[in-house]
Amino acid sequence: MALAPLLFVINEKVVQPRFLRAKPNREPDAMESSDNPVILAGFGRFGHIVGRLLRANGVSTTVLDLDADHVAIIRRLGIKVFYGDATRLDLLHAAGASRASFSSSRSITKKKAVELVDIIQKHFPHLKIFARATGRLHAYEFQKRGVMTFYRETLGSSLDLGIDVLRALGMRVIKRIAPLASLSCTTN
Repeated sequence: MALAPLLFVINEKVVQPRFLRAKPNREPDAMESSDNPVILAGFGRFGHIVGRLLRANGVSTTVLDLDADHVAIIRRLGIKVFYGDATRLDLLHAAGASRASFSSSRSITKKKAVELVDIIQKHFPHLKIFARATGRLHAYEFQKRGVMTFYRETLGSSLDLGIDVLRALGMRVIKRIAPLASLSCTTN
């Protein structure tokens, strides 16, 4: 037991770095102009669900993502995706932001998502923004900028889980579509 802390340090400093893949250091993709109606900034665990839903319904999207390995996988699925930072104005122009109707910020950092909103509002005011808020404070940042179409990434699924637990406990749960405060529970 006395050696455990030392072994953890050796694992962290020596063993793990040998197995971690280095992130590719590459330039953003050269982009031909796109005329897809939707631009997705990021295609991670949240964004890919949105992208798949849109694609299944015949809506073409242009995806901008900063994970080179992820970009390669998405391309194999036949989705138009480009490696690069969505907050770069030249990439947004190439992605078709001047002709698109909607923009959605997904798997990017909180700071980048807010920066992207600022850039879109300044340079592409016609774009309707749909954003993922990672928490309450992040949602407030969107609200301050007038973006009201934001979605808390864990809110829906956590409410679903809570409702399922209440049902499993024998409560009759009435889930209304409108405001969150309209969830009510009664015992059977």
